[in-house]
Amino acid sequence: MKSEKEVLQDEEGVQIMRVLGKNMAWLLKLVENGKDSILEPPKEAKVFTNFIR
Repeated sequence: MKSEKEVLQDEEGVQIMRVLGKNMAWLLKLVENGKDSILEPPKEAKVFTNFIR
């Protein structure tokens, strides 16, 4: 099992989870409040991880 420090070193994976969480929250707000009243979350610049050294 990986430690928390090892997991946080995977910047691409952490970004994917962060964006997924923001998008899920946005979607739940849309369902609750209606499509026209909630702004879409801002897009992040993609972070790429290269494990080949």
